[in-house]
Amino acid sequence: MKKLRKEAEKEVKGKLRASKAQLTESILKHLDVYNRRLRAQGYTEGPDGTLLPPGAGGRAVSGGAAWRRRTIDRLRRGTAVAADPAAEEEAELKRTAARVAWVRRTCEAHRQAIAVADAAWMKLVEPYADWDDGEIPDLDPPPEQAEVDRIWQMLDDVRRLDRWPRHLHWSL
Repeated sequence: MKKLRKEAEKEVKGKLRASKAQLTESILKHLDVYNRRLRAQGYTEGPDGTLLPPGAGGRAVSGGAAWRRRTIDRLRRGTAVAADPAAEEEAELKRTAARVAWVRRTCEAHRQAIAVADAAWMKLVEPYADWDDGEIPDLDPPPEQAEVDRIWQMLDDVRRLDRWPRHLHWSL
């Protein structure tokens, strides 16, 4: 029974290696086709293997053959780039500080917008000052209320959904 199991495992591992090799071969084949298309458009290969666009004056474009091969190699290795814990912690502190600063600025802008909207609401309901609450007609909100709602929506997206403004995003 053990012998059959070992043979089966060996066969499966062989097939996995073969499929991995086939996948690699397929990727490299597609890269070569892509490189040929770029060369047909006038791109030339630089000294380091990167493709230079026509008239680039030696400037390489990202996506040269060497770059793509290095990227594929990294993907095959699992993108295992050694990370410096101290640098990561420092970067995390900078990111957090940027987000805290944004929240403080946005909350202050929200307070100011509320003050402006409150003044607009007071002007809007001033003619009804001597009316009972039940007698006041439904009023459309003043235009200033839209700014309060917009800022509140941004803060609420951060609070509920962890959805930050575009400039506060970063890749891992």
